[in-house]
Amino acid sequence: EKKGKGGRLVVYLLVVVGIWVCFSGVSGSHITRLNGELPGSAERLGYAVLNPASSLSDPFKLLEASEVTAWAVENPSLQLGDRLAELSSFREKIFVDVRLVGFSGDGFSKINVRSEDLTKYLDSLLNDEERVTVTSADSNDDHELIVEREYFFTVTKDEHKLIDEIDAAVASSQRSSDSVVSYQVIDDIIQNDYENSKSKQYAIYILNPNKIRTWYAYSQNPIGSPTSTCYTTMWAGRNRYMWIDISAGPLVYGPQTSGEGIVNQQSFPRIDRDTNHGKTDLLMLQLAMWVHKACEFIIAPSMHNEPWKNINRQDSTVHLVMIHDHAIGDKERFKFFQWDKIREEIEKLSGFHNRKIDWKRSEVSLLDNLYANSVYLNSIKTHTSAVQGGKIAAQLHQYLDSKELHYWLQKHLNRILPSDPDELARPDVIPIFLFDISHTDVLLLDRFSQAVSFPDMVIAVQTSVNRVTYDMRCSSKPVTTDPRDASRPILGALLETVWGVNPNHQVWDHVHDVVREDYMWSVVGSTPFGLFSPGMNLSFSHRDSVAKNPIYFEIHKNLHSLIVILETFEDYGLPLHQAFSIEDLESFTARWNVMKFKCKQVQHYLSFYQYSSAMAYSNSIMHDVIALRTILYRSAKNLTTSLRCNEEVAQSWWSWKYLLILVSGGVVFYVLFARR
Repeated sequence: EKKGKGGRLVVYLLVVVGIWVCFSGVSGSHITRLNGELPGSAERLGYAVLNPASSLSDPFKLLEASEVTAWAVENPSLQLGDRLAELSSFREKIFVDVRLVGFSGDGFSKINVRSEDLTKYLDSLLNDEERVTVTSADSNDDHELIVEREYFFTVTKDEHKLIDEIDAAVASSQRSSDSVVSYQVIDDIIQNDYENSKSKQYAIYILNPNKIRTWYAYSQNPIGSPTSTCYTTMWAGRNRYMWIDISAGPLVYGPQTSGEGIVNQQSFPRIDRDTNHGKTDLLMLQLAMWVHKACEFIIAPSMHNEPWKNINRQDSTVHLVMIHDHAIGDKERFKFFQWDKIREEIEKLSGFHNRKIDWKRSEVSLLDNLYANSVYLNSIKTHTSAVQGGKIAAQLHQYLDSKELHYWLQKHLNRILPSDPDELARPDVIPIFLFDISHTDVLLLDRFSQAVSFPDMVIAVQTSVNRVTYDMRCSSKPVTTDPRDASRPILGALLETVWGVNPNHQVWDHVHDVVREDYMWSVVGSTPFGLFSPGMNLSFSHRDSVAKNPIYFEIHKNLHSLIVILETFEDYGLPLHQAFSIEDLESFTARWNVMKFKCKQVQHYLSFYQYSSAMAYSNSIMHDVIALRTILYRSAKNLTTSLRCNEEVAQSWWSWKYLLILVSGGVVFYVLFARR
């Protein structure tokens, strides 16, 4: 009996050992599984991230050993594909209210629709996530960032109150001989409604007021100001709202003889065209497509370029260098340049994230500055064109080549300001070079521009000629600008260089891999970009881009650098838990989960427009990425390669683990049956 008990004990031990051996290779970690809850130290970690005094330090180092262990919880799967999917799924949620005004039988044509009629088309058009794109990138691979955008729409109808107010305002503003109304007449009403709603999310007002005239449009100038050449039917405010009057217009503007992006009566939704005997399906579809474009160009536009590398990590200085072709101190013939206005608009922005910008201004003369004169002379080019004026004759035009200017300014950056040679080369200085030339002939950059943005500087020119006519038109009128004042183009170029703000009328087309232009969006509110708007005030589209673009690029840069290394491991088919030691696996998992926590916080703060907090978390992710990369590099050094023959691999079933299981089974059979 004692021998029987001893035999059964041996059997039990062998079975337990066999089971343990069989399943010991399934998990290479002793770390507890994830229970779905954040460790208790998450709040303290978040406080350290958001504390400006410790914003440059690694908050992970403040955690105690027990707290690190609490963060070192393992996901159910350690497959590399899952890790890469987590890194590639950073998503910003964008909430948009679409408000229908004049669609309850109280507007033009007495159209009556339901909110659901528009909602179904919006959901079908924008049900896929779209990546943040960059229009000016080094290669096609760099035009899309890791960050995705997901839209959530709410469609509501105004019940009579707002449309009555709009009808009365438009009627009182239209004089008997004038069909052009200042945008401010409608914008004041919409702004008041938006502010009373206490909402911070984006709102698109689609207006259908009753027509008093057959044709009317809106001026881009405030009430009492001279009417601008280009009219509009829509506007974007400083707060997060925009509106379109689909009863106004139609308008025609854009390239005159050649070029894409022209706007005509087919570009806008039209009630008289898109409704048929009271059926509104086509109108709702056209409105949904217009809302889709509004999101693409205004609410969530492309980035132009990578933001200035130091704008959110240290205080910066914008240094204006005016290069005159006359002696310093001579009386200026024209004083149109608005340096103070540029400063005012930039300082109103909220994209500094606890950093400040200083402003400096210097002046040099081509007459006594050899290097500035050399830069200027080496960049002048001549273009020949054929002009038809009864006969064809050759006409010469001089222009400044912006790339040549950029090249030579970089070469002589330490020599442009003799009084302070190292000023412009400092990493915290953003130089603006403005060539103030007394030419009475047209002299532009690259033949068409007054200011050009580069990653490390802005270059601009202004001359004494009072008007330049472009190959653009608004209705039947040619588009002209005043080259004596480069203020507005410089403001736009500065936004591009420092924050990567994209011109309103441009977007990256990932289908054709080109920059697509649509001038419909160049008259949506005051904008410093393009030729169709006279203003310098910035709309919510520019202000939000200033705040969000550095966050997008910081997230992309950090996560992409980690993806590159993880893909190297994936190429060799090696699970991470086999590459790490136990200590490294715990450190890696803790860092990974802290990084995921910070990414979720960035997503949360972005969706609720708390950009400073989102920027703090996105900057802090850098510490975790560096630590993760260090662990991966260290583990890679300990890896060795081996070569096995196919026959040997085929016989892997006869490994010692399975052999031990067979032996255990034999002993069980012997003890239980043979002795019986």
